[in-house]
Amino acid sequence: MKGARLGGLGPMLGKEVREVVRTGRLAVALVAYLLVGLGSPLSAKALPLILDLVPPEQMGGMEILLTQDPTATDALVQYAKNFQVLPVLAVLLVMGTVSGERARNITPMLLSRPLSRHAYLVAKILVAGALHTSGTLLAAAGCALYTGILFHPVDPAGFLALNGLLLLFLGSTVAVTILGSTALRSTGAAAGLGFVYYAACVALAALPSLGRWSPAGLLATASDLVAGRVPEAPIAGVAIASGVALAALALADRILARREV
Repeated sequence: MKGARLGGLGPMLGKEVREVVRTGRLAVALVAYLLVGLGSPLSAKALPLILDLVPPEQMGGMEILLTQDPTATDALVQYAKNFQVLPVLAVLLVMGTVSGERARNITPMLLSRPLSRHAYLVAKILVAGALHTSGTLLAAAGCALYTGILFHPVDPAGFLALNGLLLLFLGSTVAVTILGSTALRSTGAAAGLGFVYYAACVALAALPSLGRWSPAGLLATASDLVAGRVPEAPIAGVAIASGVALAALALADRILARREV
């Protein structure tokens, strides 16, 4: 029974990998992630130089004084902040996962072969997950490398926890967008669902009483972690982000299994 559910998974995985490369999504994702990773410590290091170059009259007469030189902590906090743009990119790259092929009548042709609907969706989930996990690893490597060069080496345990929290929120956004792409007819609607989820999480994270329940609250926890502050244990945020991701993918699988394509 399990073999039947995954029938045709191998060829479908190959097709998805080729599609990601051919359409340029792989290049776009890796470049964006690398820029976030390399640019964060660079921008933290360059901030004092930039402020020195800008005359006070161009800032409304205000003069900004830095009380200390930038540190590795500043670089990592900047990295956590810059990472917030990547879920938006992920929505744009994933929104056509199913709906785009259905609109071009590709899905019925694929499913007419010895390929189960479950394997069809699993292949898309695995490739999307691999794409953004690889991107996160690339961003983390770039950030760690440049932080070590410009400041001092990062703490491995703390940096691993930081990226784990960032990746979890990113993954939940990807999962919700895949659900939208499966359940809704257009790529625009799928993107809308992903953006609404992202915006709702960010809005909830800004509320002191609800922030710890929001998956986006993991971004604040990550910033606290690298800033040397002792964050509240992100158990609620981790549980909710994981639950949202799993529920969204399970629902997408159920919808695809029952609907006409």
